[in-house]
Amino acid sequence: MRRALHVVILAFAWQVMALGAAAAQTATYDLVGTNPGSSAVGYRGTVTLTVKGQVLTVVWKIGTDTSVGTGIANGNTLAVGYPGPNEPGVALYTRNPTSGVVNGYWVPGGGTAVGTETWTPK
Repeated sequence: MRRALHVVILAFAWQVMALGAAAAQTATYDLVGTNPGSSAVGYRGTVTLTVKGQVLTVVWKIGTDTSVGTGIANGNTLAVGYPGPNEPGVALYTRNPTSGVVNGYWVPGGGTAVGTETWTPK
């Protein structure tokens, strides 16, 4: 039931963003990711999306580290920029409208290989 609710919240949140509504909506996901150039699981954590107006704030919590990015969505696709240690990075995600699972690719600024992430609704 909770999983279905979060799927609905995210779907609604991306639709709200597209409509430019002012109310903020939030959804939280379990995160599993790989580092660029690797196929092995490199990290686990949580991701929280907050939509306000036409912008999404993405907060990754991995261990004791927290990263914050800013994104925009178009349908089931989400693009996010985030600060890196030297240069900004970019990520591109696609949400499965049935399950709510989000899959994506990311690259740190100056990178030459991509990492992957899967977000599963909590």
